[in-house]
Amino acid sequence: MIVALTLDLPGEARCVRTARLMGRTLLEDLQVQETVAEDIEFVLGELCANAVRHAQATHNRFFVRIELHPDHVNVVVEDRGQGFDTQDVAEPGSLRSDFGGEMRVGGFGMGLVRAFCDKLEFERARPQGTIAHAEKSLCPPSSAPHPLAYGFGEGSSSGGVSTTLH
Repeated sequence: MIVALTLDLPGEARCVRTARLMGRTLLEDLQVQETVAEDIEFVLGELCANAVRHAQATHNRFFVRIELHPDHVNVVVEDRGQGFDTQDVAEPGSLRSDFGGEMRVGGFGMGLVRAFCDKLEFERARPQGTIAHAEKSLCPPSSAPHPLAYGFGEGSSSGGVSTTLH
């Protein structure tokens, strides 16, 4: 391991941004490829938002660990909430509670997180809670398209924009 950053944050929505900014700053300072840093920032934000939104923790904190290795980055987000079984997660597009208890359409985050990292696993924390482990390679395969690498397609008609995944 080259370096690790560990954060112990209050379980508040504003701290999701704090975790993202700290992680992004670390990766940029260590000159991690920009697209990889963006992917990790997204993954980190989603995992932290889930810890804050869904943990229902009595110990209202969450923990983040970002580890930079020579060939990959590990992101670990842990909460002390009620925990969950991945089989019990509601379908994407269903109603669920948001920050402050309001209802929203959601459920797209885990699919997106899986698209932006190479490995994603969940385990039960002891005595309670959830630990999310995500891993992203520093050297993405050249054949794998980046999930947000959209550009303008060639040969688009006059004034029309064609979006192509590269």
